[in-house]
Amino acid sequence: MNSISTLPKHYNVDFIIAESGVANHYGYEIAEDEIVFRYQVSDYDAVVAAIESYPMAYRVVMVPTMIHAVSQTREARLQTFSFNGMTVPLDTVTIANLTASAVGLQRNPDRASINWSLGKGVFVTISRDALLALADAAFNYVNDCFDAQKAIVEEIQAAPDIEVLRQIDIANHEAWPA
Repeated sequence: MNSISTLPKHYNVDFIIAESGVANHYGYEIAEDEIVFRYQVSDYDAVVAAIESYPMAYRVVMVPTMIHAVSQTREARLQTFSFNGMTVPLDTVTIANLTASAVGLQRNPDRASINWSLGKGVFVTISRDALLALADAAFNYVNDCFDAQKAIVEEIQAAPDIEVLRQIDIANHEAWPA
């Protein structure tokens, strides 16, 4: 038995299974907030065909799956970003340090620069303007990723049918920032 799909609890599991023609050859379990299907591998194509033929199945199966994929893509894109040809990590520590430094420099106008640790005992002095530009660029990149996620999710939710959904290339969508 392989787990091949998850669906929201409100989905009519028995109807889809009956439509697939694999009745009595399936099982499913209800997890906390979803139904996890378990099928024989040979039944997979029949179940997928039944889901695709059910008029609103794409809304219940594909849309949440694609929205989840959009979230995963955004999370992957938010690992690093490029600033002036330099790859900058966007982990929580770096973001916290950038934010604190930017706020500190704005609250202390007499301070012209800060010392920034690159790790392993290596430090660089970053000017006020350079640090604020880096913090602004990080903010804009993160915000642009969330804007892209929102636009792609809205495109997915507005798709009238499964054919339109299949044309949405999440990973390479034009909405993602460069």
